[in-house]
Amino acid sequence: WYTREMRWLDRQPYHLDARFVLRDFEPVYVETWRQGLLETKVEQALGELEECRICPRNCGINRLKDEQRVCHTGRHAIVSSAFPHFGEEDCLRGTRGSGTIFFGLCNLRCVFCQNWDISQKQAGAELDAHGIAELALDLQTRGCHNINFVTPEHVVPQVVEALAIAIPQGPSQVGRPDLGLGAAASGQCVCGCALWADVMSPPNTSGQV
Repeated sequence: WYTREMRWLDRQPYHLDARFVLRDFEPVYVETWRQGLLETKVEQALGELEECRICPRNCGINRLKDEQRVCHTGRHAIVSSAFPHFGEEDCLRGTRGSGTIFFGLCNLRCVFCQNWDISQKQAGAELDAHGIAELALDLQTRGCHNINFVTPEHVVPQVVEALAIAIPQGPSQVGRPDLGLGAAASGQCVCGCALWADVMSPPNTSGQV
């Protein structure tokens, strides 16, 4: 995936307007972990699955017991694919790609979805939190500038659970998730985990991601 052209681009100096360069920046989710609060967030998030109100569908089923309704997703998330994505905007993909993790069985069912073949079908594999964390760490190892969760709204608790596993092992950037309209309950659960915010910083030349 890392072509000769990409290697050339990666060696080029970045000419960034200083007004848009984040310095001494710590994402909120890292601060939350450092303060020892992330485990509480995980418990809160997973608790929402017991009578699911994660999205505006408000199904009210117990996904912790693998009950399923609109999103056809129980306790664990379906991951369609994960790879360095070069189709995002320049500020997100940089020169080494955005580390996208695509989730299947999206609850939104948008008729205009460009990813419908992977977002609305049960394509891929069911992964627990450790599996999702391993994907994020692998993408970082491969040089991706960020980790980008795509169509994760119905699995926000599972993503928060995976973050708690991955963060101590070193993910330094978790990028903007492609989220639709979120339920208030799920927004409260992840407050401090930065899943609703863009915590992406511009690509840099230090070799860090």
